[in-house]
Amino acid sequence: MSLVWFIVLIGLLITVHELGHFAAARLLDIKVLKLSIGFGPKLASIKRGDTEYAVSLIPLGGYVRLLGEDRHEPVPRGAEKHAFHLRAPWQRLVVILAGPLANLIFPLFIFAQLYARQGTARSATIGTVLAGQPAQGADLRVGDKVVAVDGQPVATWDELNRLVLAAPGRELRITVERAGSDKPLTKIVTPRVHLRADAFGVRERVGLIGVAPHFRLPQVGVLDEDTAAFRAGLRTFDILTSIQGRPVQNAADLEPVLNPHSGGMLVVTYLRPQRAPLGFAEVARLEPGSAVIVPQASADKKYDAGLRPADLFIHSVEPGTPAASLGGIGLRPGDVLETLDGLKLTSWELFAQQLEEHPDSEHAISWKTPGKGGGPHQARFKAQERHELDEYQGESELWVFGAEGARAIQPVPEVAVETHLTGAIAHAVGRALSVTGTLVRVLAMTLLGRLPASAIGGPILIYQVAGVAAQHGVEQFLVMAALVSLNLGLLNLLPVPLLDGGQASLVMVEAVRRRPVSERTRARAGYVGVALLVFLLLLASRNDLMRHFLPGPQRAAQGGLQ
Repeated sequence: MSLVWFIVLIGLLITVHELGHFAAARLLDIKVLKLSIGFGPKLASIKRGDTEYAVSLIPLGGYVRLLGEDRHEPVPRGAEKHAFHLRAPWQRLVVILAGPLANLIFPLFIFAQLYARQGTARSATIGTVLAGQPAQGADLRVGDKVVAVDGQPVATWDELNRLVLAAPGRELRITVERAGSDKPLTKIVTPRVHLRADAFGVRERVGLIGVAPHFRLPQVGVLDEDTAAFRAGLRTFDILTSIQGRPVQNAADLEPVLNPHSGGMLVVTYLRPQRAPLGFAEVARLEPGSAVIVPQASADKKYDAGLRPADLFIHSVEPGTPAASLGGIGLRPGDVLETLDGLKLTSWELFAQQLEEHPDSEHAISWKTPGKGGGPHQARFKAQERHELDEYQGESELWVFGAEGARAIQPVPEVAVETHLTGAIAHAVGRALSVTGTLVRVLAMTLLGRLPASAIGGPILIYQVAGVAAQHGVEQFLVMAALVSLNLGLLNLLPVPLLDGGQASLVMVEAVRRRPVSERTRARAGYVGVALLVFLLLLASRNDLMRHFLPGPQRAAQGGLQ
């Protein structure tokens, strides 16, 4: 089926491209002699008026043949006004550039249609507020619904995230609706500066305020066997459902057991995850239970039940990674992280962000193992560099620690997305411009040698991704068609002879010089164009074969293309 979807994808995009040339020529009253989708032997054709419409055998191209396109072709008497080469330079430019522009405009229809069908998206509801971060300092709370940032209306989490990321170190006025408040509240928040690598490995500054679009479930970790919680029967990764008869919804409701004010009994109910292997998968069965906790008084007369939020407790460790027992620092499930590079850890998100800021540096970490003689332990480690291919054959660089904390979370509520025509068009234009900007950046970095030549893909890669996208449904296939269409439009605008951009360049030179470019110059440009295209096709095919038959590390050994 991949071959079928490849033909559908290429046929669709070539049709769009050639229809752009065709429509421009007809609008300017230039006679179209033939429109062919594909090239080579004709499979079918029909003639309407002066134009022959054909479908040809090889679906990797197409063409529009115009009257007078070849300067040496005789033009019938009386048809001069319909001949391409006798038209003004601006008219020829319009016809030449209409094909690539059609490929750039076509994704707008796809993005607008998909956005109109989206229906719902994550709301801008704050599900988690991280300790010690700007959001907590500004008194933003779990459950707050963000409705505006600096006066700009906000409805979805993606809108909120985009505005915060774009404002590192810049003061923001965030307006929220809060349960129990009669009117919206405005909080002043300054996103802290965070360094991370973008999709191309370039370091960028973004803003973070310490919020997340999910509620942490009230999952707890038990610090030691010699604690009130352990003696009462609680265990690490239990999920509390009530405290003193009051329902517990999320981690923010755990305050009575995390920081008890007295030694009075605390009656809790909980659910305990129990592994239930199914042979082909492993799921967790939740078993209910109850416990009575009597907090202990410490030397400073503070009470402690021996519980902490579970997210810094290690849930799993991947063998062979820096976190593992063999060849690593020796973390085990149930251990609890304490510090990273001398800074006290308060959440797994902040731990991950610290590693992201300095992925290739050596880090100092400390942790405890519940039980007698459990630490704190200390060690140093470096994240493990890893190259992985996704299902679309895209290669990404990962820095792996190898341990995962508890991740019992619940997404924030969905919100209906407005699907009016104006909003759909605005979203489509914004997304198309964003993708186009990324593609231009990729192209520039490849030409400048800042991205490896192995990033270039060809027909084999398109064949593979077309099949994968189709397996995920029509919507995913249309998104892939939009991305390939944008690629095709941009590549055709390059000033390479034989491409539309090269033909347009010759027309502009002709317009400046006020005389036609010589046939000798055109022939030389054609030879250069053929050589470049053959070279690119061979390089792309070589890369496609390397992706298909060799994994990332082996490709790195075959010439260092990473």
